[in-house]
Amino acid sequence: PPPVVLAPGGGGSTAAPGNATGVKVAASSTVARPIVAVATEAVRKRIKANGVYLSPLPPSWADSDVKLLASPYGTVEAVKIEKLPDGQTGAYIDYLKESAASSALGGLDGLSLMGARMRCVMQEETEPP
Repeated sequence: PPPVVLAPGGGGSTAAPGNATGVKVAASSTVARPIVAVATEAVRKRIKANGVYLSPLPPSWADSDVKLLASPYGTVEAVKIEKLPDGQTGAYIDYLKESAASSALGGLDGLSLMGARMRCVMQEETEPP
């Protein structure tokens, strides 16, 4: 017998297009279509009051270098350095107090460091549901 030709969306109890013998095609033999999922909920963000993000940093810098630069503004709880897709480096800096983060924002934003103008912004975090 000639081969059965499956058409997208075909199936059920109809004959497959191009099938001269009229062989029935089972519903499970249909061509699958991709399912596209679309996110419907927006992720809500809020400002992290005790955290700043600082970039660009010299690529050779370690957490200790960032902590040294950030510590005049208050007690630094944590530093996380991140390599950006464009090759630059940035750091998330968490302070013990919100007032320290505000001071760092004023003191570090626009600072010229090794020929680069620093950008310091408040960190964002995802709001809990």
